[in-house]
Amino acid sequence: MSITINKWSQTFENADTRKRQRLGWFLAPSGCDSRGYRLLMREGADGAAALGVFTALCQIMATLPKSARQSGILCNSDGSGMQVADVREITRMEQSVLERSLQLLEMVGWLNAATEPLTQDLPVACQSSASSVPVACQSHPAFVKGEGEGEGEGEGEGEGSSIGIEPAGNRQKSKFKVKRTVLTDAEFLAELSTDPTYAHVDVATEHGKMLRWCEQRRQQPTRRRFVNWINRVEKPMAGVQVEGKGEFNDRW
Repeated sequence: MSITINKWSQTFENADTRKRQRLGWFLAPSGCDSRGYRLLMREGADGAAALGVFTALCQIMATLPKSARQSGILCNSDGSGMQVADVREITRMEQSVLERSLQLLEMVGWLNAATEPLTQDLPVACQSSASSVPVACQSHPAFVKGEGEGEGEGEGEGEGSSIGIEPAGNRQKSKFKVKRTVLTDAEFLAELSTDPTYAHVDVATEHGKMLRWCEQRRQQPTRRRFVNWINRVEKPMAGVQVEGKGEFNDRW
């Protein structure tokens, strides 16, 4: 058996969520006047239970990677389709309730529970809880990597051309792939500390400030966010030193 939530991407996601590797929430239509909802409620307690089961299935789907969400198929971490027993273990619901609910949900057209093997390969998924933190840098837990990084209030980040980047239409395809060197977080911070551009910035102190800022506002402490953070640190005026670190200005 494979359980597919019909029209998942069109109904429960938008252009922004489709870019995200995983979701901590999902979008849902408003109102109680849809035909599917009314058909469920005609079944009394069974229909109400089916609505709860469907909500739980949507919560499971939101924790799957975007490659799995595109198909709408509920799958395990090894890529195999979820069976009723798998859903029961995750949701802690009774099997009889799940089986009856799946029948009703398939009847109203909200999902499809196929009993025959799929003709297409299931996407490889990586199951994770909605309460878990996204994959972080192994050597330093201060930065989080992933899609959508750097999103948040005041970041001013978005799509657009960058200085020194040639337009895509003028680029020539290279015959060789350039292998990027991935720095650990410690190496990344050390590189910033030695960069002449940030000679006026105390990288370690600003890094601590950003971590506290992200903690208070429930934002992700990504590398892109930190670079934007230190880019906003103003250089001290010439001839004026910080009080306690040298001559400040005896006239004041």
